[in-house]
Amino acid sequence: MSAPVVPGFRVEWTGRIAVYIPVKPGAQK
Repeated sequence: MSAPVVPGFRVEWTGRIAVYIPVKPGAQK
């Protein structure tokens, strides 16, 4: 299973659903 790569986003798989999470440069949680 794979998801298309979207610039500026990372993919988190939740079961069979791909969730795209925006990646902000320098942002830390």
